[in-house]
Order: sequence, then structure tokens, then C-alpha cells
Amino acid sequence: MNIKQAGFAAATLIMVSRLMAADAGLYDISDGVHPKILPHDNYKVTLRSQANDNHSYYLQVETSHRFPKSCSDLGLMAGNQLIHFNGEGEGSGRFTLDATVTNVNLIPQITADYHATILNRHHPGHQMLVEFIPNQEEFVIGDPVVVTLRITNIGTNGFAFMQGGRQRGMRDNQFAFTSEFEGKMVPDSGDPMNFGGLAMAVKLKPGENHEISVDLTKWFKFAKAGIYSLRGSYSMDFINPEAKEFETIWEDFACAEFLIRVRK
Repeated sequence: MNIKQAGFAAATLIMVSRLMAADAGLYDISDGVHPKILPHDNYKVTLRSQANDNHSYYLQVETSHRFPKSCSDLGLMAGNQLIHFNGEGEGSGRFTLDATVTNVNLIPQITADYHATILNRHHPGHQMLVEFIPNQEEFVIGDPVVVTLRITNIGTNGFAFMQGGRQRGMRDNQFAFTSEFEGKMVPDSGDPMNFGGLAMAVKLKPGENHEISVDLTKWFKFAKAGIYSLRGSYSMDFINPEAKEFETIWEDFACAEFLIRVRK
């Protein structure tokens, strides 16, 4: 450890020791030796679960005024823990600081200190039939190999999920596939790069279905004639079908196995 590193470590220890006895609040930590609490500015704190088991949270501090420092120079005190921010945002007259909280023991403390709104995940009770249906009985080598994903609500309650968000690229990466031919795995030869994309909510009442077509040559080269065995999945972010916001309440996958016949 050189002199500069030793000095930084010492300053960090001093800041942490001082903050361990500090009041709850938003702190300016740009000076590692003298952290300063900021005046309370009626900021709103929200905790959004990022996992189905509710063991990881996205924390957001929101206010109507610009923060006096960048996110890297600010921290939120909860109990004797300092939460560091890793992002910030601005839009529609609101300013936000963002952080990830993986220590679930801090959640009750954050709630008590900041009257935080907690958005936990819960199973939506969905029941669905999933099918990948080839658009032709046989495909010719070199031609597109198009199949249709059909998701049917076979339960007694309606559900909703998001379609889109990973399709701005060579293929729609909300889909994932594996393929076998003559007992061997077929390599994924496609381009998985994507830049997000527009998304929309799909709502299915009991008995309704939704279909999405996809070209499998974006994943595999069907270079030999014969029968290919495939497993397909479709990533689903479930949302509350009655809510206006698109908050994820559950993550799941629509999965099914199917066969493709290819001829010369």
C-alpha cells in the first residue's frame, strides 16, 4: 500500500466511524473526514424489490429540487450503515438518486427512518399453457425457420406481462433457445447484442391467448436435413393488470419443447 492509498483508507475509516453514530439522513460525503448531513428536503424514499424472493431492492430517493452534489458524493444513513448511490436521474420536474440494497436486514430500518414505500413482489397466480408452433410442417435449408409462441391463460384469473425491451438488435432476446441434432447440441451462431426497445403490456383474460412469431435462424444454422429438437423460453415480467404503472410484480419464463423438420 502506497502513501496515497494509506491516506485514503485512513480517511474512509474516520468517515465510517463518525457516521456510525450519526443521525438518519442524506449526507454529503465528498470530504471523507467531515461528512455533513443535508437539510431534509421532503424527499420520498421508495424500495422496489428486484427478486421474487424479495432479497434485493432498488432504492430511490426522489425530490423536486436538484441535489447539491453528484450521486458519488452522497450517501444515505440507515442505522449504522451508509448506503452509497450508484446512479441519478432527472425528468418531469423530479430528481432521483439510485442505489441497490442487498442486505434485507436494512429494510425495516430504512422504512422506519424514512417512511419508505416498499413494493414487494408477489406471485400473480398465473396458469398458462405454452406452445411453440412451427409455421410449416417442413422447412428448406437456407430459408427462414419461423415458429409461433402461443401463451394461453388456462387459469381463472387474468394476468398481464410485458412484451419488448430486448428486441432492438438482430433478434428478440426476450426469447432463448437450445437445439439438438442427432444427439449433439447445435451452437448458437446468432448475434445476442441488443439495445433495449419499446415495450407494451399484454393482458390475458381466462381463455385468451397471445401469439408472437420468431425466426429461429437468428439463433441457429439449420445446415443439415433432418429433425431438430428444441427447447424455447420467453422471459416474462408480470405486472398488475389493473395498475397504470408497469412495476414488475413477478419474473417467470414461458417454456416448451418442440421439433423442427428440415429438408434440402
